[in-house]
Amino acid sequence: MISLLAGLIKPAHAYLYNEGQSTRQLVVDKQIKAVTDSSWHDNLPGTTFTRGNLIDFRIIVRNSGDQDLDNIKVNDALPNYVKPIFHPGTYNEQQKIISWEIAHLKAGAESTEKIRVQVIKTAQLSSQPLAIVNRVEAKSNGLSDADQAQFLVAAGKLPQAGANLAASGIIIAALFSLGYVGRKIGRGELF
Repeated sequence: MISLLAGLIKPAHAYLYNEGQSTRQLVVDKQIKAVTDSSWHDNLPGTTFTRGNLIDFRIIVRNSGDQDLDNIKVNDALPNYVKPIFHPGTYNEQQKIISWEIAHLKAGAESTEKIRVQVIKTAQLSSQPLAIVNRVEAKSNGLSDADQAQFLVAAGKLPQAGANLAASGIIIAALFSLGYVGRKIGRGELF
């Protein structure tokens, strides 16, 4: 499992700037969190989502250059096993793509949008966690950047209350029996 996740971790981006020259730079950053979590992450390889769970994504589009950018088109391709709950722009159900446009982004500014998805309640999921990649891409006048967030989905286990209760009962009965026998031996009533 760890080797599978190690292959999914994205490399860090490095950007070079030329001194004295104007630059056009577009950067998109996709982050993820469980709705119950307060912190955003690049990936969630240690959290497994099951049917019905909600997942939040934050997409930050930055103009890190020194020139304004216009007509930035953003496309977020949803992976299998999830459906959108809320999102900016429009959703193409056949292609599973959420699209929106940023009309103007000043130099040094950023725009942030949030998307919430739900793991489909009827999804045919394995009991073993499956690594899922959610990718976003931003484009503007010959510039483009993409980022992704990874997470795990699995069927989830049904509660085994009956089996756990029976096992607990056996353990408790055995402890009482040992205590009873130990007390009898200690009093000299046995042997």
